[in-house]
Amino acid sequence: MKSKKILSFIMVFTVVVVLAACSSKDSSKRENSVKADEKVLNVGTAAGRSPFIYQKDNKVIGYDADIIEAAAKKAGYKVNWTTADFEGLFGSLDSGRIDTIANQLSVTTEREEKYTFTVPYLYSGSVFAVKANNDNINSIDDLKGKVVGVGLGTAAEKELKDINKNNDFTIKTFSEDPTAELKEVSLGRVDAYYNDQVQVKTTIEKAKLDDVKIGFGPTSWGNIAFPFTTDSKKVEDISKALEELTNDGTLKEISEKWLGIDATKKQ
Repeated sequence: MKSKKILSFIMVFTVVVVLAACSSKDSSKRENSVKADEKVLNVGTAAGRSPFIYQKDNKVIGYDADIIEAAAKKAGYKVNWTTADFEGLFGSLDSGRIDTIANQLSVTTEREEKYTFTVPYLYSGSVFAVKANNDNINSIDDLKGKVVGVGLGTAAEKELKDINKNNDFTIKTFSEDPTAELKEVSLGRVDAYYNDQVQVKTTIEKAKLDDVKIGFGPTSWGNIAFPFTTDSKKVEDISKALEELTNDGTLKEISEKWLGIDATKKQ
């Protein structure tokens, strides 16, 4: 009798263990299936351009971050962030380690030859910042013999070189950090600094650089968009999402939240 009870207990225990194992297997399969089916958008950034895109408490935030997060969500993707020096982002894009770049990237002829861009999500007007007490730099001609600072490897650097075809002024490049670069103007190490007007305005205000102002500009307008490699299928999804977010007013709301203006239109 005792042996029968023991045998019965062993049989019940075995059934429970088998069922638990099967349940665990099925659960594991479901979890793996969800992870495998999850659509991910790998986004690279230098995260050094507040309020456009920067890091706070180890999280990437800002205007560009909100834009790509909203577009990805609309298209059914989860964003996976990668931060790196600006100069290295294109290498990561070319190698496929990231799908796109969120870093206030201007659409240029050279870049269009290599990448496919989404529809623009911001219009950028470039300006020259000078010391607040400098009333002598009001045009390109006034830059003759002067030193002008600009971010290394940026579209602004290319624009500035085009403006300086006759080498009338000296171009000094910096690793992209608008606050540090505008402080170079404040300290008198450069006579002017060239960058997007919204970036310049917001940086002057945030860093409280009262001795720096916009001398003149915008000298030109550019489109800001997200680049993808030409064989990427994700660019169409993100472009479509951006168009829908423009139409429903979401992009305008994000712009006014971070920039105080509707930068989705030329101001």
